[in-house]
Amino acid sequence: VQPWCQTPSHPHFLAGPQIVLSVYGPDFFGHDVVRGYGAVHVPFVPGRHKRTIAMFVPESSSRLQQFT
Repeated sequence: VQPWCQTPSHPHFLAGPQIVLSVYGPDFFGHDVVRGYGAVHVPFVPGRHKRTIAMFVPESSSRLQQFT
């Protein structure tokens, strides 16, 4: 993992700020678990914008968790 760099020539600086989402939902036992996560860059210009966020779903580490 590269450390955060705030120089104008660095690609992360030029991309701008991001909104990072985590989506939670109850499992079979009623506990909140992560159902998905994603991120999208915030536009530089003010106004109304419509963005699509690709969501990623974590895979369960055990067979029991896959059913809950």
